[in-house]
Amino acid sequence: MFLMVSLIAILLSIVQTEAATLSMQVDQVSTSQIRAIVSVAGAKDLDSYSFPLYYDTAAAQISFAGISQPSHEIANALETTGRQTIPMVKRDSGMVTISATLVGDDAPGIVNGVVGVVVFTIKGETPLSLRIGEVTLLDHARRTIECTVVNPGVKTK
Repeated sequence: MFLMVSLIAILLSIVQTEAATLSMQVDQVSTSQIRAIVSVAGAKDLDSYSFPLYYDTAAAQISFAGISQPSHEIANALETTGRQTIPMVKRDSGMVTISATLVGDDAPGIVNGVVGVVVFTIKGETPLSLRIGEVTLLDHARRTIECTVVNPGVKTK
């Protein structure tokens, strides 16, 4: 009986585990620049992540892309754990991939905060469409963290 109750408790704890969420917020930096800030919430023991952000090259060009934007006091969620972070940013036509990984094996606990910042310079009157592609979140044991993208696409005026 005790074994059966223990198994049920374990199964319930697995079922009740919520997925991490990834979301994008867009704000106007100036009359000619728009900033996309991508954030994660509830990522248990997040150690590494990667996601592409797609954009329309006819509407904008990237003027900045990174895992944080220190000049605007926007810190990266992994950097706030106090451990060394290795950032990776790859720009391609119409896409920028933002990735980062922590150095070391310690589990950071629940991670919430910014995971990427991209500033676009608008080219003209064409609305800018942004879309987050396939997201990869890994924990300290290199296991995939389930993730729901809350706001995968945005279109500016």
